[in-house]
Amino acid sequence: MEVSCINVHVHGQGVFFRNYTEKQAKSLGLRGYCLNTPRSTVQGELEGPKDKVEKMKHWLRHEGSPQSVIEKVDFTDERDITDYSYPGFEVRR
Repeated sequence: MEVSCINVHVHGQGVFFRNYTEKQAKSLGLRGYCLNTPRSTVQGELEGPKDKVEKMKHWLRHEGSPQSVIEKVDFTDERDITDYSYPGFEVRR
């Protein structure tokens, strides 16, 4: 199984976006985190099987939380990994 890791930066989200992101990531079996930034964006890191990471990328770009307005999503530093860095997925404060 090919496992990848990617950094995520979401611009223009909405109410409870981090909570919905956590729920979606867990439903896909992904690991990592997300948090609010001082610039009112959400950033984080995702780890998991490549096909699940691709599904999460689509969700972040086109769906998000029910009341979200996604302006732009940046995905950076996508790389293959052999070991997970996170035990699960969490919302950081």
